[in-house]
Amino acid sequence: MSFLLFFILLFCVFYIKEPRRMFTVMLFGVVLFLVALYYFTYQLGLATYQVEDYYTINNVYLVFVAISIPGTLLAISVLLFANNKTLMQKEGRRIRNLFSAVIAVALLFILGYSVYFFVASLQGVSLTSSFLYVYIMGLLCYFLWFFFTLALYAVLYNATPLFKKPQYIIVLGSGLIGDKVPPLLASRLDRAVKLFKSYNEQPLLITSGGQGHDELVAEAVAMKQYMLEQHGLRDDQVIVEDQSTTTYENLVFSKKIIHDKLGTANGFGAVVTNDFHVLRASIYTRKVGLQAKGVAAKTTFYYVPNAFTREYIGMLQMYVKWHSAFLALYTVAFIGLYMLFR
Repeated sequence: MSFLLFFILLFCVFYIKEPRRMFTVMLFGVVLFLVALYYFTYQLGLATYQVEDYYTINNVYLVFVAISIPGTLLAISVLLFANNKTLMQKEGRRIRNLFSAVIAVALLFILGYSVYFFVASLQGVSLTSSFLYVYIMGLLCYFLWFFFTLALYAVLYNATPLFKKPQYIIVLGSGLIGDKVPPLLASRLDRAVKLFKSYNEQPLLITSGGQGHDELVAEAVAMKQYMLEQHGLRDDQVIVEDQSTTTYENLVFSKKIIHDKLGTANGFGAVVTNDFHVLRASIYTRKVGLQAKGVAAKTTFYYVPNAFTREYIGMLQMYVKWHSAFLALYTVAFIGLYMLFR
């Protein structure tokens, strides 16, 4: 238990100091793993309380594992498939709407492969097959652990309030429908205006987003127009950054505007985007040198799992060197163990 408490304390220190570092996120993942491990062993202890026979304990352990883990994987898969069906019905049958279904398929693969290996092991399996199974399961579990770590960390980060007044508010753009603001983007703008007014309309307010190939105007221009028409803001209260094409550029170009308007870009600020996008956007703020806290705009629930899966892929790409290094070390270690036990 002291081991778990040490990592919880370590995580709290790093989270307070800088919640936008990937190291802090990974510490959170370690805490989650240890909590799950302690909970698992605690439940096993309850199940085997006052049972002295080793074989009885072993059987209870096997039954517990055989029911809890597959049941959880199956339940999550069913929920993801149901969510994906709702998404496809409401948003259309597009490849980009299939990401959450891919996670469900991965979970079912783990479940199916495990059942297959268990049945095969009853008749005896080779050392090679055993090592291959453990290798594949280890990889899948690592990437699933990273997925759920990001998801739960995002919930924690989104729930953390602003502790001081922002000098600026950046609203990140997303796709338009022609020259109109769709509901997803409108939720960001509504949240930004609410935040802006809560600080007596004093922070610098920036809409950020360039013009896509299928858009009639730049996103930032349409966003400003929405704020003027729907919230009654004045033209001079909203500054437009209309050259960016990515989240990274949103922040780089907005930083230049902040420096030009305020004389410095070192002050504290807020970046408003949808809840599924807040974590990655916040990590980018650190990369570009902004002292900013991500602020979440609510998203319709059915949209979140698929959208967050896209964010997960983006985070894998952002830290591809980390994951490549892990994959290399993991593979080398397994090859070494395999050669040792042959």
